[in-house]
Amino acid sequence: MVEAVAEVMTLVPFNCRLCDIVSHSALAVLGLNGNVILLLMGISCFCVGVLLMFHHRREWEASFERAVDARTRKFEDRKFRRRAVLATMISSAGCVMASTYWLVDPRRWATMMGVLILMLLGIILLAFLDLFSVGLREITKGNETAHQEMVQKYLELREKKQREQAAMESSTDESNEEK
Repeated sequence: MVEAVAEVMTLVPFNCRLCDIVSHSALAVLGLNGNVILLLMGISCFCVGVLLMFHHRREWEASFERAVDARTRKFEDRKFRRRAVLATMISSAGCVMASTYWLVDPRRWATMMGVLILMLLGIILLAFLDLFSVGLREITKGNETAHQEMVQKYLELREKKQREQAAMESSTDESNEEK
């Protein structure tokens, strides 16, 4: 079956043009083929995932100093757990990419590519959910200074209105006494 596919691919004129383009590209000059590129991308993806884990851990520990209430503390814990899972999935995707370097059987290679695509879709989905939850938290978090200013302005207006009403009542009382 593999020979049949290879025979058909040699008959396709597009394949020849593609081979000419790839043979003159920078990758061919460097001597890199697809497997080596996947290996290098996998190693770099694994390293990025590990570095993200360290960064999220440092950010989580710094949140202990900033968090003042239990609700914020719980939110920071959940955020760290979500981001730790994402960093782990990124590292795992790097391992899957790097492992394709040693695969020879096309069925196993295709299976690993399917697993990699599913992992990448999961990473994207979890990343968007994390962005959504953090954005929702920012929307629901109130602005304390603006709230205090609004309450202060309300109290000033209420006091001014009470003084005006007292002045109106005293002027009506004086006019009633004169009559």
